[in-house]
Amino acid sequence: MSARPKWSLTACLAISAAAAMLAALGLGATALELARGAREVQLWFLVVFELVVIGAGVFGMLTGLGRFSEAPALSMLICGGSIFTVSVLAEPALVIRLTGAPGQALVIGGVSVLPFTFAGVVLGMALMLLAGVSALARGREKSRWYLVRAAATGLPVVLAAGLALWPPVQKAFMAMPGVASALVAVIGFFVLGGLLSASLHCVIRAFEVAVRE
Repeated sequence: MSARPKWSLTACLAISAAAAMLAALGLGATALELARGAREVQLWFLVVFELVVIGAGVFGMLTGLGRFSEAPALSMLICGGSIFTVSVLAEPALVIRLTGAPGQALVIGGVSVLPFTFAGVVLGMALMLLAGVSALARGREKSRWYLVRAAATGLPVVLAAGLALWPPVQKAFMAMPGVASALVAVIGFFVLGGLLSASLHCVIRAFEVAVRE
């Protein structure tokens, strides 16, 4: 077993603190907008999402301070995954624009929240990447092969998702006969679903090995 690099905990502390502070600023701005009489339902959802990010950020900071020494890599993965998921859900325009369709970003106090949402996505991905590095450092040999398998089975899913968001592919799919498009959709669902399940299983096993080591 290899020793976990101390810098990974420091990085976890810094990333989590940045995510929590970013969400706290957003929460304050959203609360101020609501106090001024704004009635958009999306603002209330944004409040909930920002509270979740703050909670995940605090949990990540505690991990960085060594409070969860038995499974810090798993803690980082949970925090990063929570921040990433909530950040994506907080601003629908982020996903809409990835598909090539026009989308109106939410504006609070004359400022678009899209850049801040994107920053949350990046911070969440950074924490998840850090979790993988930490797992490799703790149980290098066994975790490495599980992560390699996870990458091998997850890469086709990522590529397929990227192609599905590419306008030329979308147009070609829409131009297919109904039966053919339905067949492609059903086969793709089961194949990609199986690959995604295998990838997630390997990721979980990699972190389980790291904890046992």
